[in-house]
Amino acid sequence: MSNSRVPNYTIFHEEDHTFSDCWTDFTDDFDSFYKNITSDMELGKTKRGIKVKEGQPANFYCVSCTPWTAFTAVSSRMVNGGAAFFPIITAGKYDDNYQMPVNITIAHAVADGYHIGLFFEYLQKEISKEYLNSNLE
Repeated sequence: MSNSRVPNYTIFHEEDHTFSDCWTDFTDDFDSFYKNITSDMELGKTKRGIKVKEGQPANFYCVSCTPWTAFTAVSSRMVNGGAAFFPIITAGKYDDNYQMPVNITIAHAVADGYHIGLFFEYLQKEISKEYLNSNLE
C-alpha cells in the first residue's frame, strides 16, 4: 500500500455495549474517503468481534472519542507489554467554554515532545479555523 495514513477506530454496539475495531484506507479525495469510511462503519454495525475487517495494515493509528465523558488524562497499555509504535488519540466531551480534552499516547521511540507539540498546535489551528469560519457565515 502506498498510503501511509490509515485511521483505526471503534464501532460501538449500543445493544450490548461492546465494540469492534475497524480501519479505513485514507485518501485525500474527501468524497471517496467518506464513501469508504461510511461503508466500513455500516459493515461494523453488523459484525461482532474485535475486528470488523481482515488485513489491517501495520501503519495504522487509533482514533477514539468519548463524547459522554471529560478527562484530564488517558493511559493505554499493550497486551503482554509489547511495543506499540502507533499513536492513540482520544478526544472527550467539550465543556460550556467549548474546551475539549484531547490525549495522545505514543512511544517515545516514535515521537518526541516537540512532535507532540506540533500535533496539538496543528489541531488547535484547525479547530480554531473551523470555529471562526462557522461563526462568520
